[in-house]
Amino acid sequence: PDMSEEDEAKLLAGKIVIHSDLDSEMVLGFIEIDASPSRVWEEILDLEARLAENKPAKAMEVYHDSTEGDWRQIKARWDIVVLGMDITWYNHYRYNASTSYFWFSLDPDEDSDIVKADGYYHVIPSDLIEGGSRFIYLADTDSGRKMPEAIREYLAKHGLKDMLKAIKIRAEQ
Repeated sequence: PDMSEEDEAKLLAGKIVIHSDLDSEMVLGFIEIDASPSRVWEEILDLEARLAENKPAKAMEVYHDSTEGDWRQIKARWDIVVLGMDITWYNHYRYNASTSYFWFSLDPDEDSDIVKADGYYHVIPSDLIEGGSRFIYLADTDSGRKMPEAIREYLAKHGLKDMLKAIKIRAEQ
């Protein structure tokens, strides 16, 4: 995605950039991390650490993890509680180190409590931090439940900010 001058100024100031106006269900986030892309990927792929940092998440279980050539495939069940509702979904992650992308979508072989969870993680060398990384996250989700737009936007932005901050903190240690 293209960066505006305003976005770049925020990144230079050490802030997280989030856009949720792309579509009613989409959220896009950027953060600069003072660590190499390979170090950032270590933290992104550490789903156990991410479980511990995700306040609504109650459990996560990897039920498939395989590598074939450049592709690593991970399937994981996530159990969360949001606004008093127990929600379980099954993500299918596809990581390709050579392109520096980690795509995700619902596992079509499992029954999830949400309708859609598509997106990607992308890590590129930073043009703002020498030896650093830019972490880009895009998600297009639909819980299948009616809730006010303000609550949906809050949940999407809050969860995204928490994840980006946590990965940044762990990668920079």
